Amino acid sequence: MKAPIHTRYLSSASLTPGSLRSFLAFGLLALGTSAHAVVIPFENLALSNTVDAPPDSILVRSPGTLTGTLTAIQADFVFNGGSGGTWASDLGVFITNQTSVDLATNGGAGLLQVGGTGSNTNYGATTRLAWGMGGTTTPGTPIQTTITLTEAQQIVFNGTISDPSVFLGFLWNDDASGTWTGEITLVGLSVVPEPATYALFLGAIGGLVALRRRRRVG
Repeated sequence: MKAPIHTRYLSSASLTPGSLRSFLAFGLLALGTSAHAVVIPFENLALSNTVDAPPDSILVRSPGTLTGTLTAIQADFVFNGGSGGTWASDLGVFITNQTSVDLATNGGAGLLQVGGTGSNTNYGATTRLAWGMGGTTTPGTPIQTTITLTEAQQIVFNGTISDPSVFLGFLWNDDASGTWTGEITLVGLSVVPEPATYALFLGAIGGLVALRRRRRVG
């Protein structure tokens, strides 16, 4: 059972100039002005496929939730085990302008596939890249690598609904299953902040201005 989350609510009256500056720094971090990378963690991610059917996949980032230019994909996960000849490298990232990863109807709308690029794994992406390791069915096999994209392979996200979708998927077209634990990092991207994040950030700015006025009056 997870421990309960305790939330403390702060007001401008209880913040010092130093703590407000720290809060503003945190706000800038949330607004994506720091180093750009989006981490996608997963634990015991279980996926299974049926031959000639759309692959089992999970939408991890929908259109409009990311901004920046995808320059690399970092993998740091372990293959827990599987059936039907599943390899450790069959878990992958699929980026597409469609709302799903579909072998039958993709028609080239896929932009990038990383992982699962052995035989029987072509899901219609313009660019298909292998992890370069993990071609084994052995449980406990790690996938730890960075796939750097060329300038022509990079994908731009503008934080709008016309952006591509990002999926994690079991990218092998056969009757098989597998389970993985770890994380995949999208380098060069930032999460588009929720409106509440902007509200907190603007509130912190207002609090800092109010404190400075009080100090001048005092």
